[in-house]
Amino acid sequence: MPKSEKIGCLRKLSKNALTYGLGNVASQLLSVITLPIFTTYLSTSEYGVIGLITTVLLLAVAIFSLGLGASMGVTYFQEPRAEYSRVTVTSATFMMVVCSVLLVVVVWTLAPSISNLLFSSDTHQGLLKLASLGGAAIMMAQPSKLALQFEEKARLYVWLSIVTSLAGLMFSGYLVVIRGQGAQGWVLGFVAGNVLALILFTIAAVSNYTVSPKRVIVAQLLRVGIPLAPAFVVLLALAQGNRWILEKLTDIETVGVYTVGFSIGQAMNLFVGGVTTAWYPFFMERLKDLEANRVQFQRILRAYLVTGGVIALLFFVFSRPIVMILADDAFFNAHLVIGFSALAVLFTGLFSILLPGMYAANETRFVFLIQGVALLASVGINILFIQLFDPLTGAGIGLATSYIILVAVQLLWNRCRGYFRLTLPGREVAKMSGLSLAIVITTYVITPKSLGVTLLASICIGLVTVVMGYFCFPKSDRSKLLQLIGQILRPNLSPGG
Repeated sequence: MPKSEKIGCLRKLSKNALTYGLGNVASQLLSVITLPIFTTYLSTSEYGVIGLITTVLLLAVAIFSLGLGASMGVTYFQEPRAEYSRVTVTSATFMMVVCSVLLVVVVWTLAPSISNLLFSSDTHQGLLKLASLGGAAIMMAQPSKLALQFEEKARLYVWLSIVTSLAGLMFSGYLVVIRGQGAQGWVLGFVAGNVLALILFTIAAVSNYTVSPKRVIVAQLLRVGIPLAPAFVVLLALAQGNRWILEKLTDIETVGVYTVGFSIGQAMNLFVGGVTTAWYPFFMERLKDLEANRVQFQRILRAYLVTGGVIALLFFVFSRPIVMILADDAFFNAHLVIGFSALAVLFTGLFSILLPGMYAANETRFVFLIQGVALLASVGINILFIQLFDPLTGAGIGLATSYIILVAVQLLWNRCRGYFRLTLPGREVAKMSGLSLAIVITTYVITPKSLGVTLLASICIGLVTVVMGYFCFPKSDRSKLLQLIGQILRPNLSPGG
């Protein structure tokens, strides 16, 4: 591949990563911005209820989606014909409508039992039933969202994501603040936002639909997706499951504080979510000739590790002032979770970058096994750390450690199976590990009380982090990095394809 073409591909991936990142994390960023409102009108226990219900709902969506997030991409790109792509989108939508109805029926039937499992009472079964409607909307919108991604209509995707997230939060705010409906108001806003997303994304992707679904395509989606569905469930359990452990070992109020810290840390998806969303179609287009793209892929991996590592460290650095500015005093200890939540997101993205070899070998069925090992390890790790440290710190460390184990197992598996594999850049990893240890220890040692001093200290440490992170790049890449950042940040967010 000519040098100019390589640079063009990297630039395209970087721009799409940034744009998709804005869309993927829009709701999370808006949630962070509205924290001063919600933490004032919602108690720690109500946040705990919302956190556990969200966990169950996301797991249910992962189960009933039957691996569509991966199977639709494989099927969509199987043939270059536009008609085949449209039939794939239509068939996927038909499948999701059926599956979403099943999800609602199952949740409504089991709501009392689920509520008793989570809260030791059936008090919140109504919220579970209500939330299931939002889950159904999420599922039915998936094919349209994926179609826009595959057609590289990144800017349209972003704007629709922002509009629907903002509308849902505004409705939640009205019900929580004006109508005083508490957790129920938040859930109603969640449902409304996702129903609006279903409508708008479907309209935006209407050109990708055909008259009717085809049985053979539905069968293909199921054949590819069902083996992957357990992997999606396990990955979600890895991210969300320690809330249940935390609730059993402590109380619902602690889960509420953890939920706020976890949510702020998930803003790391502004970077990671964008990279992983752009990465999937990027490597799928090159799947038949991975070896020819090795140098390019290694460069992406190195840039991801250093850039993402610095961003994750900034979450540790600014965790205290963020909580002091955005949240009520009752949620102050959420700062103990923020950095570890961001670190977990970073390793989620690293795991995705290591997958092309498995896709090329058509052995994605083993993803479930790899993630299952990490999940089993995470149960013991979270129980140990929650009891060994402060519960919130322990839960945060347990979360991040679980994802580090996930990446380690994937690296080992790639080597053992002889896949095309990317190797972690040893020098950069060593530099970033040393920098991370120094910064994290510093943020825990320096604990000023006032907001002004805390913010000033965080800014100083943050500047040092960025400068040191810049020097973690190889000398040959530093000037290219500055040039690439300038190109990426050129205005590219007007609505449209």
